[in-house]
Amino acid sequence: MARLTTAEVQGDRVKVRNVRNFRYRSMDDFYERWEVRRFDLAALDGLDMFFVYWGAPLIAHTILSWSFADGQHLAISVEVRKRKGQEYSALKAFFRQFELVYVVADESDVVKLRTNFRHEEVYLYRLRTSPGQARALLVEFLQAMNALSRQPLWYNALVTNCTSVIRQRVIHAGGRVPFSWRLFANAYLPELLYRRGTLDTSRPFAELKAMSRINERALAAGAGEDFSARIRAGRSNEPSLAGSVVSLYFFFGGKWESISAITALMRCCCSSGVACGLTAPEAVARHRSALVFASTKSSTSCPSFFSMAWLFPPPTDTRPARPTGMPTDTPTPAEPP
Repeated sequence: MARLTTAEVQGDRVKVRNVRNFRYRSMDDFYERWEVRRFDLAALDGLDMFFVYWGAPLIAHTILSWSFADGQHLAISVEVRKRKGQEYSALKAFFRQFELVYVVADESDVVKLRTNFRHEEVYLYRLRTSPGQARALLVEFLQAMNALSRQPLWYNALVTNCTSVIRQRVIHAGGRVPFSWRLFANAYLPELLYRRGTLDTSRPFAELKAMSRINERALAAGAGEDFSARIRAGRSNEPSLAGSVVSLYFFFGGKWESISAITALMRCCCSSGVACGLTAPEAVARHRSALVFASTKSSTSCPSFFSMAWLFPPPTDTRPARPTGMPTDTPTPAEPP
């Protein structure tokens, strides 16, 4: 990696230098292209996670990618920075032999290299998070990249790798990542994210995984400039409306008395957290009285179905001001009106 990426953040405006956008003829034959990219954080509309299966049965490589309303995507891959002529060694990667690097790249570089030239199995999942949470995490990564440009860090295959660094950045951004052995055997991490509601749960995981495999779409895209759009064609980003209503029905205890409250909530909220000028927490607050469970057995005022428990903790202030994310713990009971 000849160059390190740095970024300038001024309000909603971001300028990222040394974004890698190579054009490959083979794995080892490519045309170097380093670019300056500009992004509007107010236009950030999604966060995706790639899982790359390169041959090890328990291990996958993970890449995060932020999407913007203007069609841009910014991918970040935590990797080993090798010196010229230095060969990678899985054993040496446990001992201070390689520097860590944030590879900030266009998806047609860092993803296409793996699908079209290395022929590795690649899966793309949309993470269920709000734009505010995705923004906080991106800014945290950009700050970490700037720090790395001033002070290098060692890569460690066990504790400072592609997935553990994501976990560190999430925590520094104010999130919470409960410990699991799948953070080390990360080939099994998608199943954990699915069970925690971070991925689309409107269909069985096996079906979601099959839909998320992008190799055929990446090969069909070839050298086209619309690589990011092509690999997402036909992909399930979010649960269907029917799936959401069914999930909420069971959350409310299977009592159809709350269907009017569910309908009101669905009109104001979406799982990305923004609709009709409201964030999901604000819409829940607005309909708090309607969402009280009409039953003598239990009551609730805030469905955890819309939360992203894997990344972010519940806010400390539950007033109807604009919070940073949905509550992720068991909702506190509310008295019926």
